Amino acid sequence: RPEAVDDTAVAIQAANIPRDRMRRRRLVTTPAFGAALQLVHCRVDVLYGAEDVLYRAHWPAVTAAWRAHPTLADVQVLPGVGHWLQYEAPETVNAWLVQRLAER
Repeated sequence: RPEAVDDTAVAIQAANIPRDRMRRRRLVTTPAFGAALQLVHCRVDVLYGAEDVLYRAHWPAVTAAWRAHPTLADVQVLPGVGHWLQYEAPETVNAWLVQRLAER
């Protein structure tokens, strides 16, 4: 969302681009996600931004992979926010986290 691109967001992105170890996000197009899920044995709660450019073309496959996971408790996709959902929608993300932690 254009309104989420403020000076702080630009500074964070500029500082982190040189640290990026997954150039061009090729990992997203591999079976690594599904393989990594097999190593997770604890309760899992998942929250994504619907406009996340890494996944928005793959939502059916991503959500199906999570829903098939035996320890999944919750998977939600927030409409109108992108990859930086905790930055773009902090109140919603914080409330979701507090609710999940209270369930423990």
